[in-house]
Amino acid sequence: MLKVKTGRLGFTKWLQGTLPRPDATLHPKAHDIWETNDCSLQCFIFERISKSDYNAISHLTTSHEIFVELQQRHEKLSTHAQLIFLKKALDFHYSTDAPLCDGAEVLAIYTRIMNMGPVDLDQIKIILLLNAFGNQFKHL
Repeated sequence: MLKVKTGRLGFTKWLQGTLPRPDATLHPKAHDIWETNDCSLQCFIFERISKSDYNAISHLTTSHEIFVELQQRHEKLSTHAQLIFLKKALDFHYSTDAPLCDGAEVLAIYTRIMNMGPVDLDQIKIILLLNAFGNQFKHL
């Protein structure tokens, strides 16, 4: 699960869903403030996401719902992305005249894979099979 890093900005409780919406009849001013802040956070999120993410979450009504849906979407996508990067790393070859200390591109791919979280054994199995069959499955 992604950690919410907006604590200093005061939005952690919105994104975690732990700040309840005040009752409009009992606390109209607090309700209005909550709605305004939630709307501001939604706008902030909408300005920074892709069109496909926007299409998937635009129907949701609170920033918490939006955050949870985006989190789930990207956790699912990261598994596929890890496979692509693993395959890319396996296919990467330096020329014979390249110095051994020049591994920056492969290390950058490795860093991206690791930042996506742990790789499971099934993912490694898929990549090993794709790699073993060579380039005939590049379209996958």
